[in-house]
Amino acid sequence: MASFFFFFDTSLSLLLSSAKAIEDGDLKSADAFLQNILILADQISYLYESRMVKYFAEALVRRAYGLHPPSSYFTFPVILYRINGVIKKVIDDALMGNRRLHLIDFSIPYYNNYFEGSVLRTIPTFSGDPLLHMEKT
Repeated sequence: MASFFFFFDTSLSLLLSSAKAIEDGDLKSADAFLQNILILADQISYLYESRMVKYFAEALVRRAYGLHPPSSYFTFPVILYRINGVIKKVIDDALMGNRRLHLIDFSIPYYNNYFEGSVLRTIPTFSGDPLLHMEKT
C-alpha cells in the first residue's frame, strides 16, 4: 500500500499534468493521466483524500469534454476545518516567491456560508470577480 505522502504528491503531479494536457488540447494524454489518478485513488486507504482526488479528476474530465453535473448542489468533499489554513499557506508561499501557484477554477458552488471568511474570497478570477461566489440560501 502506498504511503500518504506518495499518494498526495503523485496525485497532485498527475492532476496538474492532466490540467496542462487539457489546456494544450491533448485529450489523449489527459485521459491517460486521469486513468492513472483514478487507479491510484482506488488503491489508497485514506477515504477523504481519495474522494478529494477523485472529485478533482472528475472535474477535469467535465472541463475537458464540456460536461456539466446534473445538479449544482454542494458536492465538494472538503474537510472544512483544515482547508482554509492549507490554502492560506500555499498562497503565502507563492506570494513570498517560495513556490509557484497554479490555481484552477472548477466553478465549485459554495452554499450555507461554508467558506465565510475564507482566504479564497480575496482571490480574484480572470474576470476580476471573487473566486468564491457566496450564495445566501
